[in-house]
Amino acid sequence: MMKMDKIKSIKQRISFRQKLLLIIFVFMAVPILLSMGNIIITSLNVVKEQTIKSEQYNLELANVYFSKLVDDIIQSMNYVHFDAEIRGTLTQSLHEPIPPRAFIDINAKLDHITRNSYIKMAILPVEGEYYFSNTAFQGSIEVGQLNEWFNKIEKTSTYQVFNFDSLDIVEARAPGNLLYQNDQIILLGRKLTNYRSQTIAYMFAGVDKIAFDRLTANLAEDRTFFLLDQNGSVLYDDSGTLIGHSFPYYYHMDQEKSYFYLESGHEEFLYVYQLFLWGLDNC
Repeated sequence: MMKMDKIKSIKQRISFRQKLLLIIFVFMAVPILLSMGNIIITSLNVVKEQTIKSEQYNLELANVYFSKLVDDIIQSMNYVHFDAEIRGTLTQSLHEPIPPRAFIDINAKLDHITRNSYIKMAILPVEGEYYFSNTAFQGSIEVGQLNEWFNKIEKTSTYQVFNFDSLDIVEARAPGNLLYQNDQIILLGRKLTNYRSQTIAYMFAGVDKIAFDRLTANLAEDRTFFLLDQNGSVLYDDSGTLIGHSFPYYYHMDQEKSYFYLESGHEEFLYVYQLFLWGLDNC
């Protein structure tokens, strides 16, 4: 009986005016809370949109840097392809050994063509045991292990550049292969022919991870860049841990969108992506 009397006593203390004020407060507070919630959600969406636009802009910059890098590689290969001295020496190599002096002269010319760049270049004559290269190239070459690469290049036209994918590059990183010690990220191949359309040499040119690290140095703060080949394998990432492996979130990349979110632990990560068009038929 005491409990009931206490409840009744409390109810009696709440006047009609107080009840009315309480109802008014509730009706005023609910719209305000809903409005605040809407503002917070809208603000978060705006922040997300701005973040996506900012990352898309950074990707555009990276696209410009990477595209110029590839263009420089192709341009250097073009200089070699149309150099009369180099082609003359390689054509002559089909019939007689290349003189030592020619290696000195052509290697110096390759250095000149690739000066002020990170480009590594090597030319493998069809005949002979030795190859030409610039000083940036530090790897060794086992010609017998590159027959598959030669076959791929042979299927291209005379003026076409072949882009090797991640699997090709990883397989070539074994000791004694073309890329040993070079850690190539982008590798292009091309055949050199004489006036009879005979293949006289195979040319390889590319850049390593250091070149990409320097390009992304001003863009990579609080973010990680990945470069994937056409099969979704990683050609480049800042840490280098995923190079040569399939990108784990490749299946999230929708052509109709340019970004996706993933949660890891208690954090949410934004992935923004776009297609890089470098003018290479098999990129």
